Parts: sequence; C-alpha cells; structure tokens
Amino acid sequence: MKKALSIIFFILLSTAAFSQAQWIRQQTPITSTLTRIVFVDTLNGWASGDSGHIIHTSNSGTNWILQNTNLDLSIDDLFFLNAFTGWALCNDYVQGTYIIKTTNAGDNWNFTRLSDSSHFFSTIFFNNENTGFLAGNEGAILKTTNAGVNWNISPVDSSSFYRYPIKKITFYNDRIGTASGGAFDIQGVVWQTTNAGASWAASGLGGEPVARVKYKDSLNIIGVGGDHEFGASIVRTTDKGRNWNYSLLGIFGAGYSIDYRIPSEYWIPLGFARAFALSTNGGSNWNSILTPDSTGIYDIIFKSSVNGWCCGVKGRVYKLDEQSVGIRNITNTIPKAFYLSQNFPNPFNPVTKIKFEISDKNSVKLSVYNILGKQASTLVDERLNAGTYEVDLDASSLPSGIYFYTLQAGSFKETKKMLLLK
Repeated sequence: MKKALSIIFFILLSTAAFSQAQWIRQQTPITSTLTRIVFVDTLNGWASGDSGHIIHTSNSGTNWILQNTNLDLSIDDLFFLNAFTGWALCNDYVQGTYIIKTTNAGDNWNFTRLSDSSHFFSTIFFNNENTGFLAGNEGAILKTTNAGVNWNISPVDSSSFYRYPIKKITFYNDRIGTASGGAFDIQGVVWQTTNAGASWAASGLGGEPVARVKYKDSLNIIGVGGDHEFGASIVRTTDKGRNWNYSLLGIFGAGYSIDYRIPSEYWIPLGFARAFALSTNGGSNWNSILTPDSTGIYDIIFKSSVNGWCCGVKGRVYKLDEQSVGIRNITNTIPKAFYLSQNFPNPFNPVTKIKFEISDKNSVKLSVYNILGKQASTLVDERLNAGTYEVDLDASSLPSGIYFYTLQAGSFKETKKMLLLK
C-alpha cells in the first residue's frame, strides 16, 4: 500500500508540461529491449541488450544493422574506444563472465570467458587499447595493461561499503575515474581512483544504488539512481568527489543513465516510468516529460548539441530532431557588432523567440532568470561562429510573471526583460 501511494504521489508531481527536444524513431532490425547505446562520433554508434543483440549504424542512425555475437545472453555493458575497437560483457551465472571484442566495428566479435567464475562483471571501460577495467559484484575491480590478456585485481579500501555491487565504471582521463553502484533499499556507493586505477576508495551515498555518473569536468560529477518507492535520485560533487550531496528529485522512476545536450541541460531516462527527468539549469531543478511513444528508455547519449540518441524496450532507438533543439543560424552575413534583440512576441504564452548577433567566434551563453534573479533556464551554452542566431524559449513549465534573459559572449553582456502571461 505504501509503495502504491508513493507511485501515485510521484505521478502527480510529474504532470507539469515541459516542451523541449523532439525525438524521431529510427528503424531497427530487432524488437528485444536495448539497454546500452554508445556513439564515438556523430556517425558511428552501437546499441545492445537482450538475447546477445548488438546493432550498428555508420550513418548517424539512418540505418541500423544486426551484428552476430554468437551468444544468446543479455549484453550487460557495451563500450567502444573508437570506430573500430569495442567490447561488450555477457554473464552466464554458471559459467561466469564472457568478454566479447571487435576490432572491425563489430563485423566480427570474438569472445573469451574469464577464468574466475566466482565474480560476475557488469561493466567494462578502456582508456586505450591496452589499459582497461572490469567491475562487478562484491565491489570487485580488475585492471588489464595488455589488452585483456591478463586481468589483475585493483585494491579497494576496506570501508564498510566496498563490497557492494558495481553497476558502471567510467574515467574522466587516464588517471581519474569513478565506479558507481550499491544495493536497493540499503546503500548507494561510488568508488574513485586518482592514480589510474592502482587503488580505489569507496563512499556511501543515500539509500539506493547509483546507476551511472557523468563528468562535466574534473571537479563536477553528477550521478543518478533511485527505485520504485522513492523515485529518481541524484548525487553531486563539485570538488572531485571529496564531498557528495544526495537528493531525491520528487519524480517517479529510477535514473538509469545521464548525459547533457549542452552543459546546462541534463537528460535522465527513467526506464519503467516511461519518462525523462530533464534539467535546463545545470541540475538545480528537474521536470518530468514523457518519452516518445511512451517508450521505456534505458540509455541516452549526446555527441553535440544537435546530435543525440536514446534506446529502450521493443528494440526502439530514437534520434534527436535537430530542428527542435538548440539555435538556428538565420543568415550568412557576419554582423558588425554584438547585439541582443527584444524577444517576440512579448508578452508571450508560452513560446517566444530570442534573436542575437555575434561578430566573431566566441563562447556564448544565453540564460533566463526570474524576477528574484534565480536562473530558470539556459538556452545556449556553447562556442559559436560569428552570425545571427535565433532560439525558442518554451515557458510551459514556468509561472506567469516578469523574466529577464541575459546574453554573454566574451566581454559583451546584455540583459532584457520579458513578460509571460498565461
């Protein structure tokens, strides 16, 4: 009864409309659930999931082909170093963990079974063709320096958290990395290394597993998790992981993955909840929006502000509609100066357009603030060539009132006022 009430509560909290990016369904050759999607650039990507299925595109998702892995086990993790070399993990809970590898973009996959059947590994990551890591149950982390010919145990500190299962491992650079995991209704955990995986330190965070972390830079990391009862949760650090903050989002579902389209706009697929958690102000506030076709989505990736993909049940892959996000360069003429136009229409309900001009290549940020000076949204946060641009603001999720929008490009900074009337 408690869990049912919690579900109703989170559904009610998540009904706020929030129009954002649109997603276009891609045609795929399978109907089994896909839980991992990776792209190494804007053209080459792979998705994997049940029944040993891996599908591949070399044209940004226009066409997907099924690749033969010779295994009928669910793919637990998928990682590609470049457009040719990749690895995936499968587990047979009698025989142990299988590592499958390709060096020709997945045209051929070769598998080996780890000799240690006492551990099962759920995640794999390589920093280069020789140095890689495996992690899994009981907090076990293995490292190879010879492309997987040999795997050796990486020491983990003996804190009370260190033996919890690890779900995902990722690195910011060759020396700094984070693993995430934990146990439902007991403990969320992150493991961190600053010495290229020579040793790891574990920290307990909240009461639910941390499914995935995303590095924004070396200082700022955000992780996602949650469960059916308490909903989605995040963990955040702004000091390389010395201190972490745990918070519930008040949104039904669990976070399975996280990525950002632009540095201020984070997306979290919520799996069984058939929704995304979306933040447009760097993770300070979150809204729940429905997934395309109400599909259960389990993984998401962006390679630029206009190139993104997600995957989920029934073999579904969706691609970001480039025309529905970001900014539009509306002329080929190079402006003579920086300029911020008044939004139109103004007053507006709920969509308005903002146009601006930049006279040279620059880092550009366009943000929206409420009357108290609190940031409500960031519309642009990227480096742009000289030109005239236009961007849409959809304020469906904002209350009526006076707002301000600020353009900052190099030393140029200008603010204008607008009025939202509903």
